[in-house]
Amino acid sequence: MALLRMLLCYLLFRLTKKALCLILSTLALYQLRLFFFFFYHVFVGEIKQRGEQEVSGFHNWLQFYLEEAKGRVDYQGYIFPRRRGQTPDYETQLLTVQFEWNGVLKSVSSMFVGVSPEFEVALYALCFYMGGEDNYIQLGPYPVNIKCYHLGDRIGSVFPIAEC
Repeated sequence: MALLRMLLCYLLFRLTKKALCLILSTLALYQLRLFFFFFYHVFVGEIKQRGEQEVSGFHNWLQFYLEEAKGRVDYQGYIFPRRRGQTPDYETQLLTVQFEWNGVLKSVSSMFVGVSPEFEVALYALCFYMGGEDNYIQLGPYPVNIKCYHLGDRIGSVFPIAEC
């Protein structure tokens, strides 16, 4: 009888441990999927079908560079954040651009230029957790609004908007 009780306790413990591991890994995968959705949307971009096709996200200069090198991006010009009449030069680190990606127009997309993805993730996370939807900050010579969209208590989308 004691042996049977020990065997049942052992099996129950093993099943509970496996169930708990399964639940925790499912929750972790769900949170990872939400983070991946944010990262993919902001840093890689996506083409969505809402009536007409449109480019959504795509706010990373490195992805822009890589896609342009592959011939998938047709750069169509910039809207430079106003710094009292200056024009873009090699030190410019915030641009608003217009482009076509795989033949689909993105009429306005702001992105930092020359910064690391780690900097962007840190900045976006800080603004998401410390602010609301609009986070007006000054980065060097640039007044920037870090726009944060929430999906419940998760990051839906975050991107810079060059302020004039």
